[in-house]
Amino acid sequence: MREIKDNVNNKEDQKKIKLELQTNELNKLIQDLSKNIKKHPVEILRNIQISAQDKHIIFRSTDLEVEITYIFKTNQEIKIDPVLIESNELANLIKNYPDEKINFEFQNEKLIIEGDDLLATIPLKQDPNFPDPIDISKAQPKVINFNIIKQAIEKVINSSSQSSDSKMSGVNFKTKEKILTIAATDGFRLAIYKINLDEEIDMNFTISKKCAQEVIKFDATMPTSYQTQTHWVLSTHQKILSVKKLNYEYPNYEKAIPTDNKYKFYVNKEDFIKKLIFTSSQSEIVKISLQNNTLNIQSSDSRINTKTTVRPVEEIKDIEFLFKSSYLINGLKIFDEEEILFTYKDENKPITIENNLNTTYITLPARPER
Repeated sequence: MREIKDNVNNKEDQKKIKLELQTNELNKLIQDLSKNIKKHPVEILRNIQISAQDKHIIFRSTDLEVEITYIFKTNQEIKIDPVLIESNELANLIKNYPDEKINFEFQNEKLIIEGDDLLATIPLKQDPNFPDPIDISKAQPKVINFNIIKQAIEKVINSSSQSSDSKMSGVNFKTKEKILTIAATDGFRLAIYKINLDEEIDMNFTISKKCAQEVIKFDATMPTSYQTQTHWVLSTHQKILSVKKLNYEYPNYEKAIPTDNKYKFYVNKEDFIKKLIFTSSQSEIVKISLQNNTLNIQSSDSRINTKTTVRPVEEIKDIEFLFKSSYLINGLKIFDEEEILFTYKDENKPITIENNLNTTYITLPARPER
């Protein structure tokens, strides 16, 4: 990406172009376009780009990580060369606009917003340094079953590192034959969700947590998916979302999956979650001990105690763990099943929570304070 500069060239004279738009619909898209850019440190990226051609008007914004484009049909053949408009000013005006319909008039270097007894003018500008749209002309289009992918991202995303600088930040996609594995980790916990595909697709990349959150919010069932070397692009007839791929190698999380957790038991998920939430009311760390097929859950100050029964698989041994309660609670919540499988080896090794189908959650016990 070339260096972004803040020198602005005014647009050349052009004829008046008028458009009538639904205020509610316009407000939704302007707020969506503005949310990532309104406080961007680079001034030029705080703008929304508007252009029109071939009976389509296009609104676009980018922060160089997430690019959002909306495309709407117009009744008339119009042409608007790409112009920039300050996102905050436009978003505030549209949000507070009182009428159901809004009139846009593009006139030389300004946008005139009109309604009943209302008039506002916003300056327009052109700048060749505004980033070009992500080029998908050479990418292979692929229609994907997006709902199941979005559901998988929702299940694993909380396990991603909060730090954007960490190589464990984000959500990783990996395909092998007809299985897509979606994973996230922060080094203390790991969530893995596997999807059986009808046909092979090439999805081997990582996107940031912020990008993954944008993908979750993308409202589509069967969008067209494109991949460039640098971006994953999702497209419908009205909206295009482009998210940047991270350009580093994701940690080999498969090495963290325990292979020798020989002790296993089933536990009722909802009951376990309720007991964990109650016991951790006063302290984040809880002590969990297994004795005689019963999990005893105790707060770190020993003032709150609960218990739940387990169903052993073959042999189990009595054991005592310390856990960060939120790690267990968040891990349990990604499962849909009533009973989940809990496996362990000893009090210092990672435990796994599984459903024997497609989901695995791994977390480390907490270390006792010395």
